Amino acid sequence: MNRRLRPAIALAALVLTCLQPSYAQTTASPPSSSATPRGRDLLVDFGTAYGQWGYAGATGAWSGVHAKPNKSALRADTNGNGSADTVIDFGSGIGIWSWQDDRTWKQLHGTTATWMLAADLDGSGRDDLIVDFGASHGIWIYRDAGTWVSLHGSTAKGAVTLDFDHNGRSDVVVDFGSAGIWAWMNNATWQPIHGTTARWMLKADLDRNGQDDLVVDFGTRYGIWLRYNGGEAWTPLHGTSAKSGIAADLAGSGFADTLVIDFGSAYGIWKWNQAAGWSGLHAVTAKGMVAVDTDASGRDDVVIDFGSPYGIWRWGNDSAWNQLHGTTASHLAAVTLPAAAVVAGPPTIGGCPMLPEKAIFNQRIDDRARFPVHAQNAVWIAAIGATRRFHADWGMNDNPQQYVDYYGIPYNVIDGTAASTAWPNVTFPNGFPDESDCALAQGSGYAIQRGCDTLAEAQRRFPFPLDARIKLEGGACSDPATCGDRHVLVVEQGTCRLWESWLSYKVGGVWTSGSTAAWNLRSYEQRPDTWTSSDAAGLPLLPLLARVDEASAGEVRHALRVTFLDSVLARTYVWPARHAAGGATTNGIPFGALLRLRSDFVVPTTWTTQAQALARAMQRYGLYVADIGSNLYVQGEPSAQWSAATITQLQTLQMDQFEFVDTTSVTSDSRFSAGSLQGAW
Repeated sequence: MNRRLRPAIALAALVLTCLQPSYAQTTASPPSSSATPRGRDLLVDFGTAYGQWGYAGATGAWSGVHAKPNKSALRADTNGNGSADTVIDFGSGIGIWSWQDDRTWKQLHGTTATWMLAADLDGSGRDDLIVDFGASHGIWIYRDAGTWVSLHGSTAKGAVTLDFDHNGRSDVVVDFGSAGIWAWMNNATWQPIHGTTARWMLKADLDRNGQDDLVVDFGTRYGIWLRYNGGEAWTPLHGTSAKSGIAADLAGSGFADTLVIDFGSAYGIWKWNQAAGWSGLHAVTAKGMVAVDTDASGRDDVVIDFGSPYGIWRWGNDSAWNQLHGTTASHLAAVTLPAAAVVAGPPTIGGCPMLPEKAIFNQRIDDRARFPVHAQNAVWIAAIGATRRFHADWGMNDNPQQYVDYYGIPYNVIDGTAASTAWPNVTFPNGFPDESDCALAQGSGYAIQRGCDTLAEAQRRFPFPLDARIKLEGGACSDPATCGDRHVLVVEQGTCRLWESWLSYKVGGVWTSGSTAAWNLRSYEQRPDTWTSSDAAGLPLLPLLARVDEASAGEVRHALRVTFLDSVLARTYVWPARHAAGGATTNGIPFGALLRLRSDFVVPTTWTTQAQALARAMQRYGLYVADIGSNLYVQGEPSAQWSAATITQLQTLQMDQFEFVDTTSVTSDSRFSAGSLQGAW
C-alpha cells in the first residue's frame, strides 16, 4: 500500500431516515433471571486490585488466571495444534504472551500492542495474529505460530477481520484514520474501502447468507452504515453514532445476524436484525460488551459490564438477565480456557493453603447420606429460635480509623522479615500463656513454641505486623472495655504459618494478649486437647472467615464460622473443636458442632454473586460453632468491596432454613484421629 495514496471513495447520499431510539427500561439496574452456565468461557480483567479471572462456562466457576491486569486479550490457536489458546497483552515491560491449551505460558513478543486480531490469512488452517505495535513499528503478522512478518509500516486506528470476497480466506479491514479504511485482501494486496475514518467496525452476517457483512460507525456526522456481502454499495442503518457494538447469534441460526449496539447514556443498548428491526435491550449504557455462548445452547449470550455499582450481567438465550459478577471489570474477552483452568485444591492466601485440601473445613458435607441431620437438631434450633435471622458480622468500611463502623475481622499477610514485622514481645497480664503459642527465636528465624509459659517473658514473641501496616479487629479502637475481641490474624508467607491472637492491645509500646495460637497451614495438626485458641473452640479463625475476594469470584470452597449465645451453648466440645467455654447449658449445642444451610433452600439467582457464593458454601461446606456471641452471627472481613445487597440478601435467611449435621461418618472412620483436622482420606 502506498501510504501517500488517499482513497477517493466518498459517502454518497448521507440522508439518514432512521429514527433515534426511544425505548426506555423501567429498571435502574439489570434485572435477573436464572441461567445454567455451560460452554464457552470468559476472561475478565478486574484490574490491578484482583488481576485476571476466568469464568468457565462448563462449570460456572471462577478461577484465577494471572495476578497482573491485561491491556487486551483474544482467542487464537497460537501453537497450531488445533486447540484455542488465550493471547494476552500485559502492556509495556511485559509484552504479549500466549496462555496455551496445556496451561503453559509462551512469550510471543516483548512489545505491547495498540490492538490485536486473529485470523487465518493465508488459508493454512492455522491462526495468524495481526498486531499493531504503534507508530514506531507499524502492523505485523505472527505467521502460523512461527515468525513475524511486516504487514504495514503505519499504525492504524483499528481493524476487523472478515472474508470480503467469500473465498474462504480472511481479509483484514484496517482503519488508517485520516487515510481512510483499507482491506488487505487474500494476504496479497491492499484495496480501498472508504475514505472516511470510523468510530468502530465489526463483521456480521445480517442477511444470513453465509457471506460476511461489514458494519461501520462513521461517527457523529454520518452514523452507522452497512456494506453487505463485500459489495460496493453502502446501506444506512442508523443516523446516530454509537458508543460500541457487537454482532451475535441470539437465535441459534448459525449466523451472527443480530447487532447489539450501545448508543450511550442518552438511549442505552438496542438490538437490531433484519427480521425484527430495532428493540431495546437495556436503558443503562455499558462499560464493555462481548458475545459468547456461555451455556452451550447454540445461541450467543450477551455479557455486559454495566460498570459500578451494577457489575457484569448476562443476557442469556435472548430471554433473561442474570448477574455473573458484582464487580466491574477493565476488560472482557471471549476465550477458551485450558481444561484444567478451574483450579482445585484448598483456598489460599499469600500463596499458602488455608490448611490442606482434605482438612474438614475444606470438605463438602452436603451428602445427606454421609452427613445426616443431627438427632438434636430440632432441640437446638428451638432453643435458638426458628425465626432468628442470619447476621453478616462484617461491614463495608475498610478504614480502621473509622472504627465506630469498622466491622469484621481483617487479616494480615507478612513475609516474616523486618520489613513486615519486628517479632515483638507479647505479654499476658490477664490471659492464658499456658494455652498459648509463642514464636521462639531459633537461629535466623522463629519456631512455634507450644505453651508460652514455658518461656521466659523476654523470649515470648509474636509476629504482630509493624504499626504502619497492621490490621486489627476493631481498627483504631484502643479501649479494652469497648473494643471487643480485638483479634489479630497473620499469615506468614514462605513458612506458611498462621498466627492468631485474641484481646490484643499495644500499651506503652508493649503488646498484650489474652491468648495466642499458631498453625502450620500445610499440616493437619490440631492444637493440644483442651487448649483454647483465639476463639473459644480452639479452632483457627482465618480458614473459616468470609472473604470478599472469594465471594466476589463466585466460589467459596470452605466452611464458615458461626457464634451463638452462651445460653444455648453447652460447656462441651466435639471434634474438630478442642476447647469449650461459658456456662453449662443442659442439652446445649457443643462447640465444634456443624451447621449447614438446608438443601431445599433454592439460592435466588437475583442475589449478588457474593451472596450466592456464600449461600452455596453454607450448603456445601457448612458453618462450625466457634465462639460465644450473638445467635447466628457469621464472621467475615471488613471491605469496601462487599455489596450492600449481599448483606441485605443473606440476612433474609433464618434459623429454620438451617440444620445441624451429624459427622459420625468421619469420626467413626478407622483412619480418623481426633488430633488431626483431616476429614477425608
